[in-house]
Amino acid sequence: LESTDWQTIRERAEATELLGVQGQLVAMESAEERAFVADNILRVCGIPEMMIGLSGSLEQNELRWINGQPVAGFEVEKSHLPTDLVYGVFRWNPAGKWQSGWEMRAISVDVLPEGWFGYLVEYPVGTRETEL
Repeated sequence: LESTDWQTIRERAEATELLGVQGQLVAMESAEERAFVADNILRVCGIPEMMIGLSGSLEQNELRWINGQPVAGFEVEKSHLPTDLVYGVFRWNPAGKWQSGWEMRAISVDVLPEGWFGYLVEYPVGTRETEL
């Protein structure tokens, strides 16, 4: 894909459908889901940076998943540039703070991804209401 903004990628994801379910950018809400994405998807496809369903405001310290849930339980690396509105990427960092590995990073909405990137779409099944 050519570099493009997060909102365009969000719209592309939401324009997809699988078995009658509308897609959305992935929301990695648990350590298990994050590990599954890293180990079974990203490691196999070899793309070093993926847009994910994370956005929000750094000034208000409010990052949310695309489904409206707050981002909790994960460290999100912040942009070094002074910025407020951000989108999220899941990227391979060969020189991480503690060790090499996959990290979530918040990037200014004004910054387009560099080089080759992808995006992850999930197709949520069921809601809390239907599972009760």
